Amino acid sequence: MNSFTFKGVTYEVIPNGNHFTVVDEEGFAMVSVKNKFDAETALKEHVIHCEELYRRNL
Repeated sequence: MNSFTFKGVTYEVIPNGNHFTVVDEEGFAMVSVKNKFDAETALKEHVIHCEELYRRNL
């Protein structure tokens, strides 16, 4: 398994059939990717996108 930290949260990249799933410290699935090497970038883009949506709705 591969892991990385982003904004103080540690994420793990776990195999899931024919793709990989990024899960947070509590095991919550965040994003899925075909290539495990794309996991960190995909997660960062997802988190930034969600933060932008949250700010727009305040």
